Amino acid sequence: LRDPNKEKRIGTALFWVLLAITFIFGPYIPNVINGALILLMGLLTLTRQVTIKNIVDVTEEQGNQGAERFGNKLFWPAVVLAVVAVIISNWTPLGGAIGLGIASVVGLIAAYFIIKPKAKYMLYDSDRLTQQVGTVGI
Repeated sequence: LRDPNKEKRIGTALFWVLLAITFIFGPYIPNVINGALILLMGLLTLTRQVTIKNIVDVTEEQGNQGAERFGNKLFWPAVVLAVVAVIISNWTPLGGAIGLGIASVVGLIAAYFIIKPKAKYMLYDSDRLTQQVGTVGI
C-alpha cells in the first residue's frame, strides 16, 4: 500500500483486509455478511485487482547447482510430509486438515536438516510459494 509504483495496490490491500475480517470476525458476524465479503474478494480477483509482489525467482543455473548438489534428497521432505499426513489422518483422531498442518511443519523441519539453508531463505521461499499460489490457494 505504501509503494506508489505498485499497480493495483488498493485492490490488493482491500482483498487481504477482507480476508482478515472473515478470519477474525467470521464466527461473530452473520453468514450473509461473510458471504458478501467472500463474493467481494472474488469480484476483486475476477477483475484482476489483486496482484502479487515482485518475486525474484531462482535462476536455471542455481536450480541446476542445487539439483547436482542434493540429488534425490530434494524429494525427501515431500515424502516425509506425505507419510506423516497419512499417518496422522488415518491413525489419530486429529483428522486430515490438522494432519496436513503438522505434516507440513515436519516436512519443513526435514528440509531444514537435509538442505541446511539459512533461516531467512526458508521464510523467503515459503512466502514466495504462498504468493505464487495466490488467491486460488485460499
